[in-house]
Amino acid sequence: MEMEGSAAVPVGYRFEPTEKELLQYLFHYTMGLPLPCKEIKTEDLYGEKEPWEIFGDQPEAEEGTAVKYFYSTLKRKRAAGARFEREVGKPAETTGDGDDDGSTTRKKKRMKSSRGQWHGQDSAQPIMDDGNGGAAAAVMGFKRSFVYKREKSDQNGRWLLKEYFLNEVFPEFAGKKDFVLCRLKKKTKK
Repeated sequence: MEMEGSAAVPVGYRFEPTEKELLQYLFHYTMGLPLPCKEIKTEDLYGEKEPWEIFGDQPEAEEGTAVKYFYSTLKRKRAAGARFEREVGKPAETTGDGDDDGSTTRKKKRMKSSRGQWHGQDSAQPIMDDGNGGAAAAVMGFKRSFVYKREKSDQNGRWLLKEYFLNEVFPEFAGKKDFVLCRLKKKTKK
């Protein structure tokens, strides 16, 4: 039975792709090919929206977690650099105590960013293609894990992010490292 206004999704359907399938979806996305599913949206996960604003309202799964998938583009710290920006959300409004001599300005420059951060939990882990027809296994892509950190926030540590990106060794993937497919997971209190 389908409810009025709902998508044509069978009852009990769960979108639970494997890591290899996620890399295949990302390949289609980066190459401009037709996307095999509509469950993955495009979103700026490294912009001014906080994870809960991006996530929106979703009933929590029975296990106490909820998951959504997004295509996103990483932002480099420098145009030709290899490091990526991991800040998220808008800076908190700050009021400074200080003298008119500029000491407040100097103090603010020394302070850490008041924005949230996607804090890395590990280095890139390879995702292997088992090989077809006797071909040797190869690294299709990689995944990295992050946790949301923001001091003095009740959301600190409650959001997990897995980034999937393609292996640039293959010529068709060259220059595609800025494109990622992300799994955003909300941890719920038990």
